[in-house]
This record gives sequence, C-alpha cells and structure tokens, in this order.
Amino acid sequence: MWGIVFRCEHGNKFPIIGEEDKYKKLWEKFDDGDSVKIAYKENYLIKYERKTDKVINKELTDYDFIDAEKIRGN
Repeated sequence: MWGIVFRCEHGNKFPIIGEEDKYKKLWEKFDDGDSVKIAYKENYLIKYERKTDKVINKELTDYDFIDAEKIRGN
C-alpha cells in the first residue's frame, strides 16, 4: 500500500492511497514540503426538473485525483 497526503493552502488534507504501481510512483515523485499543482475532476450530483430538463440543483459530491506535478523553483 502506497500513500501521499497533500495539504492545500487552506490547511485541508487530501490523502491519495492505493496498492497499484502508479501510487508508488506518485509517492516516489515528491519530498516533504514540495509545492505541487494537482489535477483533479469534480463530480456533481445534478437534479433536473422532469418536464423541462432544467437544472434545479447542482451539488459537488467528490473529487477524482488525476495527477500532481512539482512546481519548479520551490
């Protein structure tokens, strides 16, 4: 099992954990204190009005991690 925890500028922590080789490579890519740029996808629950298909509510439900890259010069 491999894991890395990212902390955003607001102090929130985001653990990325898995057994696959891609998680090991991600863990090996960074050192403590590195500044990184994270790519992610936002997942929404969208509710529509039945008759018109008009969006009546859009709620952010989760994030899917895509990748992270070290910010050079930090």
